[in-house]
Amino acid sequence: MNANDDKRYFDALENAETAEEKGKRQLWERQVGESSKAYSAFQKYRDLAERRTMKKVAEMSQCSEQNIARWAQRWAWTHRAAEFDMVEQGKWREQASRDRMQMKRRQIALGQQLQAIAAHGVREWQQRIAAGQALNLSANEIATLMEVGSKLEQNGVGDEKDRRYTKIVVNFGTHEYEDEQDDGKTIDGGEPRTKALPEGNS
Repeated sequence: MNANDDKRYFDALENAETAEEKGKRQLWERQVGESSKAYSAFQKYRDLAERRTMKKVAEMSQCSEQNIARWAQRWAWTHRAAEFDMVEQGKWREQASRDRMQMKRRQIALGQQLQAIAAHGVREWQQRIAAGQALNLSANEIATLMEVGSKLEQNGVGDEKDRRYTKIVVNFGTHEYEDEQDDGKTIDGGEPRTKALPEGNS
């Protein structure tokens, strides 16, 4: 959906909620003064979705196409059907979102079950190893175990880029305190700066 569709969608939802709160009829429901035949024809038009045509509704209603067109204009079928579509689309999106969450939960549960089965198999191998029994693994199976084990370890430790270091910068220089006496020594041939610290002090 683009920005315009999003606006239409939220406007349609707001209109529907406002109508419901105020006890008014929804646009896709039968309107005051709308005949039962006209509304029945609109329902057919509304429910045809992307296949909506006046000709198709006329055939389904056993009515002339001119009469259908007159009802459509009088009762704003296009606008009412568009509002209906937006609200229904919103319901579909909400249901799709719920379905995706349920699918994720199923996938997580299945993944946990598979890991439990794999862990049970590993324990059996460990018991055989402890008992001095051969596992009879092929070279490919051993290589696969090494690869999976390495990936699991790497995922647990994290990538190098995920590690954090504290950068410590130490600047070596001089500072002269008020109670220090200049001993006349210089640094790198420069002017006398500070008194040297006694040996053993840091």
